[in-house]
Amino acid sequence: MSVKKTATLIAVEKRLSVFFGLLIGGMWMGEVLWGNLGGTSVFGNLRDSSPRLHALAAWFAIGAVSVTAMGGLVTAYRTGSIATALRVGVWSGVISGVIVFVTGTTIVVLFHDAMMKDPSNIHEF
Repeated sequence: MSVKKTATLIAVEKRLSVFFGLLIGGMWMGEVLWGNLGGTSVFGNLRDSSPRLHALAAWFAIGAVSVTAMGGLVTAYRTGSIATALRVGVWSGVISGVIVFVTGTTIVVLFHDAMMKDPSNIHEF
């Protein structure tokens, strides 16, 4: 494999890793926000006032799983390499995992009192 082709493959791998990592992380962030704060005063008790809007949490989770699968398929198709697709999957997982970790930690620190007044959050603990 030539040096130019290898550099191009690495650039595509990095670009796809960041793209899918941010996309998956954003979807998981939406699920975490809607799921944990939807029944609190932070979002105006959406679970009670608008159950269809609160159902977005499940759609965010389904979308995140679907995009995870699509990331590997798109990468394998564009690069022709399963090894590259696996690396993109790992790196996009790391990026999205960091996003979810920061989001979850921030929610617990900033909105702890509101979350403890939500019966569904108390039930899960």
